[in-house]
Amino acid sequence: MPRPRLLQLMATLALTACLGAPVAAQAAEAGAEGQPLFNFVRFEPIIVTIFDSNRATGLMSVTVALQVSTPEDREDIETRRMKYIDAFNAALMQMGRLHVMPNRPLDVKLLASTLESTANRIHGKGKGKVHALILDASTRPLG
Repeated sequence: MPRPRLLQLMATLALTACLGAPVAAQAAEAGAEGQPLFNFVRFEPIIVTIFDSNRATGLMSVTVALQVSTPEDREDIETRRMKYIDAFNAALMQMGRLHVMPNRPLDVKLLASTLESTANRIHGKGKGKVHALILDASTRPLG
């Protein structure tokens, strides 16, 4: 099992690759104001307690970034940042109770889909779809 630092390094490299390639590829397709056609909104790490039968067994830390298609969507998310953080916190707490054990690897695909559906629910219908990218995810047992 890879160590959390190794996972963090791998996630950072993957994000760098994801961010670096589209910027160069879409530089020619920038909007009239020179803005790229996509934006990212990065959130600070969200740390929640993992419970098993109402007993705290560990902590889970998740750092997420949201990919949006327009600068307006980015501004909308930035203005309602605290609402997103509260919703992410609640979703991660619920997910932690059902699907996370501190001594087992995290299901990053499930984390991403959970946070993506939460973000899209807050973002609202009629706007561009939001995509969640997990930048860092780790657990550690208590005690």
